[in-house]
Amino acid sequence: MSVTPSLRWEWTLANGARVAAEIDSKQGRELVLVGGRIASEAPRGTKPDGHSVVVPHAPGTRNPDTLTAVASFEPSSAICILRVDGHEVNPTAWPKPQRRVPEAEDEHPAMRWLIYAAVGVAVIGIGIAVARRTGGGAGDPPLSGTQRATNGLFIAHYPASFRPKPIVLPPLLAGSLLEDDTARAAVVLAAFELEATTAPDRWLLQQRFHDEVLANLPKTARSYAEIDRRDEPCLGEAGAVIVGRYVRPDGSKARVWSCAFVKDRRGYIVAYALPDKEPEAPLRRVVEGTELTQLESIGTPP
Repeated sequence: MSVTPSLRWEWTLANGARVAAEIDSKQGRELVLVGGRIASEAPRGTKPDGHSVVVPHAPGTRNPDTLTAVASFEPSSAICILRVDGHEVNPTAWPKPQRRVPEAEDEHPAMRWLIYAAVGVAVIGIGIAVARRTGGGAGDPPLSGTQRATNGLFIAHYPASFRPKPIVLPPLLAGSLLEDDTARAAVVLAAFELEATTAPDRWLLQQRFHDEVLANLPKTARSYAEIDRRDEPCLGEAGAVIVGRYVRPDGSKARVWSCAFVKDRRGYIVAYALPDKEPEAPLRRVVEGTELTQLESIGTPP
């Protein structure tokens, strides 16, 4: 008796709608669901241009637009990417393969070897998850660089292509600015201790510090335009996300993502900017590789 788990990704789009994609390994099929209903399906690897689906807005959303999304499956790998208007959307849920434990009467030598193999795969998967924080997966540059926040609330980890740069923030915040000049990308990380009288509201944090954080990105004055606001997890916490675009000093277009969240009465706001057509995954990896800590403050750097 063999068990082949399905793999499932989930996204929440700007219009509040939920999209899911599945690989049914047993049947050898790809499925895309909108609002819990199958909107497109096909045998594995037969849609090289992806599954194009129309996504109506969710009731009560602030964005009533109907969107068109394209889900692209890698034919020989457990990878699925969703794009809206050509832009990659980060999943809110990733595949979680399930294993069925056979009953005692089902066991025989061949089955035991299958179980051992499954356990080995699970151990490898755990190793990959741990490696993502410091070394990355295959093809990903290791997050070999580190920078400690002066107030001890986080430690940033970043690839060798990034360099720490001076950052300007209000005295309440401590932060890091990491730039990859070659890729024309930047990441900002900032944190502070919430006062006893401060409400731990992530949207209030965005309202208070969003402009201060974005001021460290190399955008042209008054060129920033907000595109969307949504609830989205970041670093394992419920986050308030704002997405926008701006024009760089040389006239090229870029997009920016920022997320504010609260953990143990500590406020965090993280953001990144990158050229308009570049994938967000490398920058999200730097953000998600950040350690949330409670170390001693070392004061303001000279």
